[in-house]
Amino acid sequence: MVAPCRRPVDAATPTSRSPARSRLRIAAGVALAAVALYAVAGFFGVPPLARKLIVDSAREKLGRVVSIEELTFNPFTLRARAGGVRVMEADGRTTFASFDHLFVDGSITSAYRLAPVVDQLTMDGLKVSLVRDSATHYNVSDMLARLAAAPATPPGKGARFSVSNIRVTRARIDFDDRPKGAKHVVSDIEIAIPSISNLPGHLAEYVKPSFAAKVNGAPMRFVGETLPFENSLRTHVAIDLDSLDVPRYVEYAPAALPMKLDAGKLDAKLSVRFTQAAGKDPSIDVAGTLALREVKLSAPGEGGSVQAGGRRSSPR
Repeated sequence: MVAPCRRPVDAATPTSRSPARSRLRIAAGVALAAVALYAVAGFFGVPPLARKLIVDSAREKLGRVVSIEELTFNPFTLRARAGGVRVMEADGRTTFASFDHLFVDGSITSAYRLAPVVDQLTMDGLKVSLVRDSATHYNVSDMLARLAAAPATPPGKGARFSVSNIRVTRARIDFDDRPKGAKHVVSDIEIAIPSISNLPGHLAEYVKPSFAAKVNGAPMRFVGETLPFENSLRTHVAIDLDSLDVPRYVEYAPAALPMKLDAGKLDAKLSVRFTQAAGKDPSIDVAGTLALREVKLSAPGEGGSVQAGGRRSSPR
């Protein structure tokens, strides 16, 4: 019986492939471990660390108790969400300002720009309680004084950044003017800023903000464009007011008026342009229309009033 002919086995083949496969397995294992470590650090490590840094920094700068109920971060999408943020009054018990949610959508371009780049930032449900408790003191006076006393940033040393699609939605400001016994409400505040950046190449791009709100029930809207980081500071603002109740604000005039304004509504459609080139005086150009209607005037101390017709002017 003839034995079957067998092909000789190349003993060197498994040996030669084994190191390559081992290196591949090691590389794959290291990559998986790195991704797992990145995920764990991003999902579970960054939020508590960021919360502590933000709270401690805010307390240091403002001198107020600051708290954050919720903070999440997705290291793969670079999206962050904060909820239940509060800044307390000086007594540490009453809420001065809060907002429901803050959404931040980071961009991967931050890595090669070496600066924070945000594709979208939305703050929802901002509420501020502003109190004037004496002629020259507000419940924010201590914070403003603290910020004003902070060392100024040297020219050219400010942080580089780029933030796009900035929105503030459903915001509200309650103003309690205790010396005058008056309360004012700015509600339904909507603010939109398409983009703001001081990165090279973005300095000559216009920032086009818009603002809409109801001031004590009267609609108000501002739309503008500005170059905040250019030397000229070129700015254009369109102002739209509808039925603003003037007497509620005349009482804040720094000087007494010869006549008492008992009633009056203000409508305005104005275009304001501001420019200040380096080494030159600022230039302001105002155009549009103003209408003061349903006016009632009376002499101080008199009970009767004089009704005046509406007046329209066109500033140039």
